[in-house]
Amino acid sequence: HIKSPAVASYTHHKRVKILNAKGDGFGQFVISYDKEFQKLKDISFSVYDEDGNPLKKMKRKDLNDVSLASGDIEDLRAKYVEYTPQTYPYIVEYAYTMELKGLMSLPRWFPQSGENLAVARGRLEVISDIAELRYKTVGGAPEPEVVREGASTRYVWEVRAIEAQELGRDRQGLR
Repeated sequence: HIKSPAVASYTHHKRVKILNAKGDGFGQFVISYDKEFQKLKDISFSVYDEDGNPLKKMKRKDLNDVSLASGDIEDLRAKYVEYTPQTYPYIVEYAYTMELKGLMSLPRWFPQSGENLAVARGRLEVISDIAELRYKTVGGAPEPEVVREGASTRYVWEVRAIEAQELGRDRQGLR
């Protein structure tokens, strides 16, 4: 939600089903932030078994917090969770809200962030209370649905049922 040229916030929600040990990295939760320009709020991390029964739930106070800075700069930090699965498959779900001071680093959206990943549903919603949003779609991404709501404009991109793809040798490393 872009509220002004200097203030925005975003909420990230992800739910991932990990089928085997090769996918463990996709269920990791690590978020870096700059204490001066970004404020983390409403963080949650949960793990469920294949049937949706809770195995582990964590809130902000339960997450590890470390400095990523060196020298005199102490503002760059990261919050992360270390989780070792007992059985497969399992489901990881996490969400957080980030308040931004300044619009220098708005996040990019990659609904399919790597090979061998299927996507049941990916959605990006941007609400702008200021000027019309400039955007660029690449890689066959759909154009957004644009809805004007008073002084705000809502842009919604959504994808469904994207099958997992394996990169060929000639495309390895190119995304």
